[in-house]
Parts: sequence; structure tokens; C-alpha cells
Amino acid sequence: MTDVSQFSADGFDPQRWINAACAAAPPEETLERHLAGLEMRLALAAEDLEAALEEASDRALRRIPAAAAEATTLQDDVAALQREVKSQVADLGELRAAAARSTGTLAALDGVKTRMEAACSTLKEATELSELFARVETVFAGGDVAAMAALLARMRASLALVGHVPEFAGGLQRLNALEDRFQALVEGSLAAAFSERRG
Repeated sequence: MTDVSQFSADGFDPQRWINAACAAAPPEETLERHLAGLEMRLALAAEDLEAALEEASDRALRRIPAAAAEATTLQDDVAALQREVKSQVADLGELRAAAARSTGTLAALDGVKTRMEAACSTLKEATELSELFARVETVFAGGDVAAMAALLARMRASLALVGHVPEFAGGLQRLNALEDRFQALVEGSLAAAFSERRG
């Protein structure tokens, strides 16, 4: 089970959390597998938190009708039950304070859920980028120019989102080198095609 308490910190940073998670990867486990496992555990934790949020919200809503009915009864009996009214008003104040605390808790839980979703999205992007780097040579070896271009474009888009992660520190340089290879390959193919037509 993923510890979600750290997501409630005011200074929570999804990028720093992912960096720490990557650094804690067991040496015998590949980065792709470690990232995929983290993504799955984080998604399950987010589902559990969402269920808890819905349950807390339902409990708060169920208390509102009872509080309203109690307030109405107190108003009807105020003339004859002044002493009891004072006691009930005090109880109602406590109930309102508890409701305010519940609202704050729900807002905090919603913030945690939003942060977890952001971390999950970044983690998913990092996992996909890692997989793209792992199969780029296979795609190049296949010789399909369209597939190469699509793969390089997807890698650049992913690097724009997670290039700050230390595991991809050299990703931009590697991508630039791949794009240079691709350009040289395309230019060479075009030159060969023109030469063949002229011959």
C-alpha cells in the first residue's frame, strides 16, 4: 500500500517524489518495471482515497437533515424550554464546528487526490518514455520511415514533460542524435532515389 500522507504536505512536489521513487528502485529491477509497478500502486491508492472521500461526504450529507430538524424543533419549543434551548444551541454550535472541520478535511483530501493524479500522470509519461527509448533501435532497424518519425515525435513530447527526471538527464542529447540519424537516413534515401531515376 502506498503511503499517501506525504501527498498532503504543503510543499509536495510530484517531480521530487518521482525522483526519490526512481532512486529507490532495486538494482535488480529494470526502470521500466519499477515505474510500471509504482504507477499501478499509486492508481490503487488513489482509488482507495476517492472511495474514502465519497464515504466521508455521504456521512456529512446524512447529518444535515438531522441538524435542520433539530433546529426547527428548538425554535417551536423556545418559549417553554428556554434552558434546554441554550443547551441545544451549544450542541448545535459544536455540530457546526464539526461540520466545518469535516469540510476542511474533505478539501484537504481532494487536494491530495489532485496531487496523486498529477504524480500518476507524470509517472505514466516517464514509463512510456522509458519504453520508447528501449525500442527505438528496433524501430530504426525496421527501416519504416513513418514509424521512425512518429516515434521520435512522441519521444520529444514526452521529454518536454519529464525531461527533468534525472534518469532522462541525457535524453535530449540522445534524442537529438537520433533525429540527426533519421535526417541523414532520409536524405540518403532521397539522394539514392534521385540518382536511380537519373540513371
